Parts: sequence; structure tokens; C-alpha cells
Amino acid sequence: MTELHGQNPFTSPAPDSSPVGESISTDSQEPVEEPGTRIIDCIEGEAGDDTAAPLLICIGGLHGNEPGGVHALERVARKLRGLGDGFALNGTLLALRGNCAALAHKKRFLDVDLNRAWSSEDVQRVRTQDPASDGPSDIEVRDLLAHIEKPLAAGRKVVLLDLHSTSGGGP
Repeated sequence: MTELHGQNPFTSPAPDSSPVGESISTDSQEPVEEPGTRIIDCIEGEAGDDTAAPLLICIGGLHGNEPGGVHALERVARKLRGLGDGFALNGTLLALRGNCAALAHKKRFLDVDLNRAWSSEDVQRVRTQDPASDGPSDIEVRDLLAHIEKPLAAGRKVVLLDLHSTSGGGP
């Protein structure tokens, strides 16, 4: 197996760093994370960033009041890193925070429900508009698109998993 902490286009953390959970608070009164910290972790397996190897992008927290996906991705990344050379991953796992600004404010969204901002019309609008015109959700979509489209443009097979938890009332 190649080194788990290898170089990649997503700037994976150094082997001696603690990439997961440093900015995450489990105290319900504290922000989930600081805005702008999109990447939770990036773990390369045997094939690294080879275009033939798949890239699994997992996104947690598209709804800012649903931090469970972010916390789950932190735990999974921590567990995988703890296995070291004891496991083989063919490809790359990229774990991302979805709506960083809404997560920081513990709100479902700031201007537009980010989970509803992915129609082809919405994505095309964000791609073509001047970034200076971006609203809070446009900024989030633009950044997430960069993480998704860059490997696709390089010919990489990308699988996307959007993690949600419930924020509604009930059991």
C-alpha cells in the first residue's frame, strides 16, 4: 500500500497533523466549525490520485442545522487514519463540509436551502455569474463545484455521497 498521507490535488494534511475535529465542537452552544474549512480530510489509497482510481466525495452538513454528517465523516476519517497500513483503499476518500456558513451559525441555510440549489439551471447560473454577485449559498455551491468538477475534468470517476441527519421534530 502506498502512504496514506500522500500528496494529492486536495491538499491532504501532513502525517503528523490532526486534521479531524480540531475546529469542531460537540458543545451544542458552540459553532460546529469555522467558515471556510471545507475539507474535513482527504485519504488516498493505493492508487492515489491516479485518474483510473475512483474518488468518493462525501458531503456532510448541506443543511447547517444537521451537523451529524460532518461528525460522522470526522469519525470515519479518524478511524481510517488510525488503521494506517492495516487497510487497503483503492482510490481516494474526500470528506467535505457542505454549507460551512450555515453550519457555523447552526441554521438550516442563510439565504437558500443548499440542498435545493443543484438544479442544472442553478449550477449553470453560478458557473457563469460574476463571483462578486454571489450570495452566501452561491459561494458554497461554487466552492463545492470546484471540488467535484476538477477531478471530473481530469477524467476521474467520481462518486458523490450526501449525508443528512434529521432536523425535524419527532422520535
